Amino acid sequence: MFAIYEGTTGAKATAADAVAYARYLGITDFPVMADGDLNFVAVTPMTQESHPEVCAIAPDLRVISCYSGHGSYETALDDIRRRAGK
Repeated sequence: MFAIYEGTTGAKATAADAVAYARYLGITDFPVMADGDLNFVAVTPMTQESHPEVCAIAPDLRVISCYSGHGSYETALDDIRRRAGK
């Protein structure tokens, strides 16, 4: 799971912001979601203290771990692969 909270204008993130962000970074392996209402913060270890934040989610929808910073999704994918034994 990869969520953005703000768009480039500083307003709440929208679906269009998430699409633009994913395109800009070339992210094609997983969805980038907009969470302008901070719903993920309420149900994950995300803190909103650094950006971006990423959580790896297991097939049973449990949070494996959360990460922050650009490129942290690669660490999340590594953890998912490790957990899957690949």
